[in-house]
Amino acid sequence: MSSDQDDSPKPRHRHNKWSTSEDNMLKSLVQSSKKLNWFEISRKMQNRNPRQCQERWEYYLSPFVNNSPWTPQEDALLLQKFKEFGSRWTVIARFFYNRTNTNVKNRFLAMVRNSNQLQQMKVLDEVSSPCDKVLFPNISDLDASLPQIYLDKFAMMDSLHFLSVLN
Repeated sequence: MSSDQDDSPKPRHRHNKWSTSEDNMLKSLVQSSKKLNWFEISRKMQNRNPRQCQERWEYYLSPFVNNSPWTPQEDALLLQKFKEFGSRWTVIARFFYNRTNTNVKNRFLAMVRNSNQLQQMKVLDEVSSPCDKVLFPNISDLDASLPQIYLDKFAMMDSLHFLSVLN
């Protein structure tokens, strides 16, 4: 086989994060399209296939997707619905205003990660010698020193503890 020929298969699409400029370009292409044709849109996007363009739009960029920060009430509802439905993210997403199944799954996995990190910190605290311990303030003392936004995050500790029971 000569070195002039390139019989190699088409390169697979890598899972690269979307850049801000790609997001802006996709938004512009979608808004200027009379009819959404993901194949045509993807041809104008470098290194993105039709499925990637469609999913990026439908799950993240569409004005109908709620990408605002999750509230403690939403987190609690998510835990309740996960207990009820398991990992049926599409079913669970129906209980949330404009949250996609991907938003719901990603939030749940982030909560699990945070719960695991809290558990690991707790284990480290239990096994370390007194001189190695890092002191954390008592949560009851936080009322006077932290703004409400931080107190809301600490209030979620009980919900995050729920996750540790699931593991």
